Formats: sequence, C-alpha cells, structure tokens
Amino acid sequence: MSDLQKTLETDAMYGDWGADDEKPMDSISLQEFEAICKEVFDRRTALDEAREVLKLQDEELSKLERKVLSYLTHFKKDKHHVTGLGTIGIINRKSVKVPQDATEKQAFFKWLQEKGIFWDYTTVNSQKLNSLYKAEYEIAGEEGRLADFKIPGVGAPTVFQSISVRKGK
Repeated sequence: MSDLQKTLETDAMYGDWGADDEKPMDSISLQEFEAICKEVFDRRTALDEAREVLKLQDEELSKLERKVLSYLTHFKKDKHHVTGLGTIGIINRKSVKVPQDATEKQAFFKWLQEKGIFWDYTTVNSQKLNSLYKAEYEIAGEEGRLADFKIPGVGAPTVFQSISVRKGK
C-alpha cells in the first residue's frame, strides 16, 4: 500500500483531526485534553440515545410495513399507488442458505468446479480470515518465526488505530 493510500485510509477513518484545531497539537494543556475526552463520552452518549430512538422508529416502521403487506395480500394487490407520494408494492425474492457442513460444502464446491466457476464463487469470510491470521501469527510468535511469517496469498496486515472508550464503574 502506498503512503498516499495509507493517508487516505487514515483520513477516511479519523478525518483531518488536527487541521481545524485552534492550537497546535503540542500546546494543548491536560485540562483541554480532559475536556476533549469528556466530549467524546458526551457525544457517544448522545449517539447511543439517538440510536435507541432510531431503533424504536425502525421497529414501528417494520410493524407498519408488515401491516401494509397484509393489506396488499388481503386486497389481492401487487402494488398500491399512494397519491402524491409514490407506490408501495410486494417484492418476492428467493434466498438460499450457504452449505453448512463438510458434505454439503464438498458437493457445492464440486458442482462449482464442474461448471468452471469455482474461483468466481469461492470466498473467505473476512472475520474468519482475520481470526485465522491472528491465531497463526500467535503460533509463529511462540515458535520464533515472526520474521518470515506469511500466509500464502494473503497480503500483509493493515494496522488501524482507534481509541477504547469505556465507562467507569
């Protein structure tokens, strides 16, 4: 990853946090720093409260949408035009579950290979890959192999920094 990509990635995560400050970073007092930290807690609390309100609104909306679906079905309508607003309609989608056990996975992978599309549909879950990487990295560390540690086909990890915010007891 280039320095420009790293900078853009960092800016996307944190914004340009030092640019709008009235004081240079090295002249801030501990009291001012404490005030900034308190603001983090205050804003997190406000955001949590807003999320709770949003969650309740989303639940109410879901109830209304289920009610509309029931009425559309009752009136044998696929869609209904709401004057001045738009159209509400029924959408039918099919969904299948990912193969769960080794036998199902082997059968599915064999079928993908026979169709010649194996590499188009074979993926690794990002969380599982990162979990595997972490476990293998720890083993390599215990065995003193960190200098040459690499999982074939997997690039070097990107390190993201963030802060931990935990409420006191």
